Amino acid sequence: MRNYLVELLKKRLEEKIGITRTAQRDSQDDANSHVGVMGKVEESQNSAAQLGPQLEALEREYKTLMSLKDVPVKNNLFSLITLTLDKITIYLFLSPVLGGEQLEYDGKSITVVSSASPLGKLLINAKPNAKIIFNNQTKTISKIEN
Repeated sequence: MRNYLVELLKKRLEEKIGITRTAQRDSQDDANSHVGVMGKVEESQNSAAQLGPQLEALEREYKTLMSLKDVPVKNNLFSLITLTLDKITIYLFLSPVLGGEQLEYDGKSITVVSSASPLGKLLINAKPNAKIIFNNQTKTISKIEN
């Protein structure tokens, strides 16, 4: 399960990096094709420049994922955590990257939670049957799978 979900994150990051690189290249090509039309050139160059930091952030996340993906599980990182609230079951995957993404696994919709987020910080050292309070709701950790 862990390896499958990490592989999904890897593919998602690769897709986002590819899309961002293409958009950046297209913006630069657009700027180059409008030589002499100042407003259009500046607009395209600004668009390409804005994509630079986004691309750098995605590449950092990719490097982080690659450096941690084979490390033995510690502190619930890369764990599937099942929360319950009354009769509602919530599936979370604790990850250092791509917080907020939705994944599918074994017919379950899983939300990726960044380990640096407020919820992630509550889950990082949590144990099964522990209760956590988040968004003014008490949830029970019913299961942690690595």
